[in-house]
Amino acid sequence: MKGFEGIASRARNIGLFASLAFCATGASALAGDVAPTAEGAQKLQSNLAAYFGANVVKVTPEGDHYALLFDIAKALAPLADQGVKIDMALGPIALTEQSDGAWRIAADGNALFNAHLKDGEYSIRYDGYNYAGVFDPAISGFREAQIRADKIGFQLHSPALEETGQAGPLQATLTGAAAAGGGLDAVLHEELTDSSLTVTPKKSDAAGGASPPPVTIRVTPLVVDVKADNLRSRQLLDLWAFFLAHQTRADLATHQDELKTKLMGLLPVADKIDESFAGQKLVVESPKGPVIVETLKASFATDHFPSKGTNEVHIALTGISPPAGLAPPAMQPLMPTSIDIGFKVNGYDYGAAAAEAIKDLDFAGEGPVIPEGDRPKITALMMAGPIAVTVLPSRILASQLDLSFEGELQLTGGHPVGKITMKARDFDKTMAAVKSAGPLATPQVIAALTMAKGLGKADPDGSLVWVAEYAADGVMKLNGLPLGKAPQ
Repeated sequence: MKGFEGIASRARNIGLFASLAFCATGASALAGDVAPTAEGAQKLQSNLAAYFGANVVKVTPEGDHYALLFDIAKALAPLADQGVKIDMALGPIALTEQSDGAWRIAADGNALFNAHLKDGEYSIRYDGYNYAGVFDPAISGFREAQIRADKIGFQLHSPALEETGQAGPLQATLTGAAAAGGGLDAVLHEELTDSSLTVTPKKSDAAGGASPPPVTIRVTPLVVDVKADNLRSRQLLDLWAFFLAHQTRADLATHQDELKTKLMGLLPVADKIDESFAGQKLVVESPKGPVIVETLKASFATDHFPSKGTNEVHIALTGISPPAGLAPPAMQPLMPTSIDIGFKVNGYDYGAAAAEAIKDLDFAGEGPVIPEGDRPKITALMMAGPIAVTVLPSRILASQLDLSFEGELQLTGGHPVGKITMKARDFDKTMAAVKSAGPLATPQVIAALTMAKGLGKADPDGSLVWVAEYAADGVMKLNGLPLGKAPQ
């Protein structure tokens, strides 16, 4: 099936680029160097062919190391049938064998990647990069790595929009070690001194109306941290080699039992994944003026993905300053200047759904690889629940607004069950600000605030607290007082 073969080829080459990025990282040697030989070059080339394809890599002895070159044209040739042309300029990569079986990997210079697609173009350029690292086959990952680049530039041209951006200088470090569970423990730390992106939408109608104005986003600086516990790196590499060896749908149909075994071996991909982002001085240049955020923090964590684990998200913004005139003057006291929100979700059984999807895979014939009739069963397994949503202690601040909230709800397919606690500090100031909002302060809004104040319980610190409880029969209680009747 030509379309499927194109997808397989595209996936193979995406992985090639990712592998090149990793191969261009590293640090100092941890053991003695082994002198290169012609036999060693042939063996290394043969080993690499399993992950990059035959006749794609060329390894030759050069001084005290091996020189690794990629024939990008051969690697990307299968994409031509899909209307995709990719140009990639990379210098040689130096590989030095270590006496303990690891490899020092180093490269420097400039790198350029251009993709010409049916509906657009994408390019990215690294200027003044330097990579050096130690890859250990025993852990199927890097012991340590360092990445540096003076500048990164990128462009995207599509029928809908134009994107241009730049970032740098870039500094990143990667460390890895054998995990107790047999996989890889990996930590990545990345710092970008300055990052900017300009998005320019194109005309959205055939009549030739004016295009929307561009929007520019800038962050100075940006820090990214990623941590993976017991990542199944060896299984990922084995799966990659399997797809490279079996690229057509017919071939996969012949070997689909082996594929299913390899996919099941990846569940879960890692015991835990933590990601965090921290930026300072985020500026969004909108048509109405700049939106400024002094600090931005965001994090995502997941356990045993994909499985019935916990997913946690946290976002915090401080020093929020909207453009002057974005809101009526009377509403300015209620415009948030700080937002701190977090929540956890668990109960989705991604593992059971993934296992069922793998079991249902069928590459024979021309239809979908997962039959339509099996898809509702997969969705039902994922949503079996109960789904628990935990709102972590969160807070929204404005000059005349101070609201915090937290709680937990269980979702079982019927009515949600649980409770949410809300707390307002200086609520009288908030009410006064709303009453001063002119036409926006409708009688209904004032009545709702008055009722909320009456139902609130006074906290020892003078705040008002509301506890909203949700029962299985659909009745909600606010501070113990039922509101409405149970749905019929």
